[in-house]
Amino acid sequence: MSGIIETMLLCLMEVISGDVFISLFFEKRGKRNFWKTVLFGLLLSCASTINAKVLRDFLILKLAVTVLIYTIFMLFRYRAKLAKMLLVALGYIVTLSICDYIFYILIESFVLNRWNILYTYDVFITLVTVLAKTLEFLLFVWLRRIFSRDKIFYELGRKEWGRFLIFILLSVIALVFFLLDEKCGENTAVVVSFDLMFLNVFFYFSMRDIIQKSKENQEYRLMQEKARGQVKLYRNMEIAYREQRRHTHEFKNHIGCIQGLLREKKTEEALRYVEQIWKKNIEEDNSVRTGNDIIDIIVNQKLREAMKEKITFVMNLGNMENFPLKEPDTVVLLSNLLENAMEACKGIENEAERIIRLKMAQRGENFILAVSNSVNNEVRVTNHVAQTTKENKLSHGIGMGNIREIISKYGAEGECRYEEGWFVYTIVFGAGVSWR
Repeated sequence: MSGIIETMLLCLMEVISGDVFISLFFEKRGKRNFWKTVLFGLLLSCASTINAKVLRDFLILKLAVTVLIYTIFMLFRYRAKLAKMLLVALGYIVTLSICDYIFYILIESFVLNRWNILYTYDVFITLVTVLAKTLEFLLFVWLRRIFSRDKIFYELGRKEWGRFLIFILLSVIALVFFLLDEKCGENTAVVVSFDLMFLNVFFYFSMRDIIQKSKENQEYRLMQEKARGQVKLYRNMEIAYREQRRHTHEFKNHIGCIQGLLREKKTEEALRYVEQIWKKNIEEDNSVRTGNDIIDIIVNQKLREAMKEKITFVMNLGNMENFPLKEPDTVVLLSNLLENAMEACKGIENEAERIIRLKMAQRGENFILAVSNSVNNEVRVTNHVAQTTKENKLSHGIGMGNIREIISKYGAEGECRYEEGWFVYTIVFGAGVSWR
């Protein structure tokens, strides 16, 4: 009975490795469901166990039936044509068999012959197989790490992969000691070895789920930021509308006054009055016009805020009528860049040194957006990410994360750097970029 359970557990490990391998080529049907996945794994491992026991003396036939079993089961789990799934399943079983053969050759050459160990009892075969399946799982995970189109795997940094590899290494060392320790009890060795094997699987997928959850949280925060940006946009539009109504009312009063002066034939007074109004409007009219209403509203609002904070706002703005970003993304990106610049300038005591430079221009097929601001101290930049000195690092991280998310979304190129008392963030968008 214990032999059947051991075989089933080994087959289950092969099923997990096979799922990792086949997911390289095909997409799953529908969303992941934990209990469906467990049921799928148990049924496939049971079918593989029965096949392994019934056809254990017919190697070629056993391999052929294994390929057929994997093909049928995986067609229920993945969107694929029969011929392609058959080919991929064959590739997996062949790769698995080659790995088994190489591993057993290595064990025989470097363990049995070197230490003259002549184990004949079943537990030794089980321990060797468990070690082989653990290393094979690592191999298929590594292949997925390299070739997978799933961005989650790319978001596993060196630190996370380092922890996973250390866990694997410690498990392998423990399994090797079980192999070399003749005094170790058979039942203890088998139970602990299987525990270690599946702990590697559990640790890996737990780490992957944590990264997935983190990504979902980041996307949720981005949506919240967009919503806040939209609210700010509407408020700014309301302010602009009220300003326009005020100017319209003043315009009517001015026209009435001029009309009265002209009726009384006070031409010189009317001309002086017109000159005063003209001069006042020229001084107050600092509005930005780029051909893009959203950009105009955001920049005008930030310009008014900068004037209140005694920040010099220098702008070089071209025609942004064809700016490729969608409105919510434009709000989030430009608002975050300018807010970060203003926060940095507010920390400078000397008002004359508070300067923000904004450049938006089209160069051929590309749109260039550059925001630079003076800073008090040197800004450390690691992998194009500025290291904040704020106490609320989470809030700052969300803003910078949203900027990077939008840059990635539109396939743009972004770079931030520190140079001689200035922090500069430059982004280049392709004019033909479409929204994904």
